[in-house]
Formats: sequence, C-alpha cells, structure tokens
Amino acid sequence: MGYGTLIRVNKISIKDPLSYQVSISDIDASATRNANGDLVRDRVATKYKIEASWSALQPAEIADLLQAVTEEFFEVEFYNPFTGGFTVTTMYVGDRSSPLAYAKDSGEYVWKNLNMNLIER
Repeated sequence: MGYGTLIRVNKISIKDPLSYQVSISDIDASATRNANGDLVRDRVATKYKIEASWSALQPAEIADLLQAVTEEFFEVEFYNPFTGGFTVTTMYVGDRSSPLAYAKDSGEYVWKNLNMNLIER
C-alpha cells in the first residue's frame, strides 16, 4: 500500500496501515431493562473508531505518523466500509505504542508494530 488511499489527517495523506479496522459504537445516555426484560435505551450518538497498525517503519515514517496526531483534536478523512466511500470527521488519538527493533542486515533501527486508535470526538 502507498500513501493516501485510506486515511488523511488534516488533509495530509499518511502512510497506509498494514491493518485497518473501522467500528461504529453507540453512545447511550442511559440504558436499563424494564419489568419485561426489554432494553430501554437513550442513544445520544453513534461514533467511529479506526484501529490501525503499521509494521517496519523507518524513523522518518513513524515521526510523520505520530506528528500528524499530536493535536488534541484533528480532522480525519477515512475510507468508511459502512458507506463504501470516504467520511470526514473530527477525531482524537488513543494510546500509541511501538517497540524499537534493530535490523542486523542494515545496521539501522526500525520501529515495528505501531498501533493507534483514532476515535471520533
């Protein structure tokens, strides 16, 4: 995969992830069961979450990805499997993690398995 086919942050294409999953979550103000056992809920919103991971990133590539999501909130345009097209929304990033690896053949450090979640505001 290349740049810009799945995710853009603040109108800038980022490297396509190796793993990409979009989910939709219902946000309820309250949810209870009545005397019949039926769910009674007050759904106030439906929000997207993107779970993405990248493997074998060079230092400049991981820096680009992490710097793209440093703001508290940012605009994300992403390929949405639920609509079959692209969706633009405001998101924030959850925890980010990536272990450092050493490439013995080249003698350079690489980052592997960067994982991050982008969550709709």
